[in-house]
Amino acid sequence: MINQKGLVIFPNEFDDDWAGRFLDTDLNLLGLHTFEGSLGLTLEQTAAWLQNPETRRRLDRMSRAGVAVEFESHALSWLLPRDVFARQPAWFRVNERGERVNDHHFCHSNTEALEYISEQAKLAAELFVPTTHRYHLWLDDTEVACHCPKCEELTNGGYTPSDVALLVDNAILRGLRAVDSGAKQCYLAYASMYDAPRNVQPAEGIFLEYAPMAREIGRPLNDPECEKNAKTAGYIDGLLQTFSTKDAKVLDYWLDNSWFSNWRKPIKKFHFRAEAARADVAFYAAKGFEIITSFACFLGKEYYETHGEHADIGVYAAIFKEMCGTISNKEG
Repeated sequence: MINQKGLVIFPNEFDDDWAGRFLDTDLNLLGLHTFEGSLGLTLEQTAAWLQNPETRRRLDRMSRAGVAVEFESHALSWLLPRDVFARQPAWFRVNERGERVNDHHFCHSNTEALEYISEQAKLAAELFVPTTHRYHLWLDDTEVACHCPKCEELTNGGYTPSDVALLVDNAILRGLRAVDSGAKQCYLAYASMYDAPRNVQPAEGIFLEYAPMAREIGRPLNDPECEKNAKTAGYIDGLLQTFSTKDAKVLDYWLDNSWFSNWRKPIKKFHFRAEAARADVAFYAAKGFEIITSFACFLGKEYYETHGEHADIGVYAAIFKEMCGTISNKEG
């Protein structure tokens, strides 16, 4: 059964208008997605934004209406800041030329680096508090690779990017639970990490978040005539076997106007591919996913000012109403 259904937006787009439009539907989960760069807010900026009285008022309004709130971010460079390289270069990755660099990722065979990440996760649990106890602290949106001898040994022994991601997720969860005993941390199936991990087992409290960015958005994910979609959907059974359907979550892109706008402005006119989304929701429900969400960035105030109308999120919300018996109402 689908227990929660919702949208994921940029914090800087979450104003009274967005809150009102969201509450006009029976969606019951709001995700706030931090974004490095000029389009959204960084984790540091989001931490400050959360202290704003207006932000607290809006979030309280959502809570009173029974809407859960979560935070989702590519957070590795926040958990292990790049400037730590000056004093701990061995914690950072070796590139293909054999150089220690702090450009992205880290040395995932370094136990001290993993412990530092775990410690930093304690701070995340204090700053970004989801009402669901579900945390979404993702690896950076980059290549997951270190070419030092120890990491290469892991790779040669069969470790995949998925194994590395789960290794980090388990470390993050340890830190989160030191602050929030009920914390859960997602494994993000995305990019090079769609395949289920083979050599690392998920700790109790790790749940699946499936984000099928490698897809054609206008065609159903399980369309056998769409090779790209069929390949991406083909990972689901293995992922659910590893992580189970408990708390299993979809983060799709049906309403992600930042994607459709190529993450650039001016913001493009949005066209919702409703039939494909409807087929996808039915497919996900049949697979046993309990939570279904979509990115919905670039659909806020600036979208209205650019196009003179609001993008209709009601059509998306209505898809869940159509699936009678599979959806729970708003819950606290």
